Amino acid sequence: MKMNIKWSIGIISMLLLTSVSTYAQQVTIGKESIEFKSSILEFADMQNKGMVLPVFAKDNLDKESVAGTLFLDETQKKVLLFLGEEKYMDLSVTPGEVNLEYYNGVQEISGVQSSISLEPNLTIPGVLVLQSDSKALVLPRVESPHLNIKNPTAGTIAYDTNSKMLCIYNGKDWSFWASDVK
Repeated sequence: MKMNIKWSIGIISMLLLTSVSTYAQQVTIGKESIEFKSSILEFADMQNKGMVLPVFAKDNLDKESVAGTLFLDETQKKVLLFLGEEKYMDLSVTPGEVNLEYYNGVQEISGVQSSISLEPNLTIPGVLVLQSDSKALVLPRVESPHLNIKNPTAGTIAYDTNSKMLCIYNGKDWSFWASDVK
């Protein structure tokens, strides 16, 4: 009898996960509901925490990576945006300090991928892949992250609700990217 109950719970769980991933393409972290209709992944506001990017050497970037990939290059100690065709945009401006001790012992499990997408057979390489034709990632929104995120980790990224800028920490300095739109 126990085997049948476990088996039934497993099947019900799989059906629920399948229905959620198929029909709900909006996900929140740290909050109950979606605030921005344009988001595919949204974080709770004002948590004084940012999202930490993966850290590795640029030469180790997966050859299948797509334009729009963000990471902290451990060699240059800068946050880079991969533009495709071996082109990168430096989002850190100056080199930082990367404490690789945080990442010692962390190993990538080959083939493991999480995705938020309506495409059931997504083949884009990445640990977390967001795919949508009309929705986007809404970064953690923090008022003055450079003042309010205490002891940030290299690779921390957030949106400053005060200055309306993208803020990126490279382990030493914050870089601020403002849009031209006022």
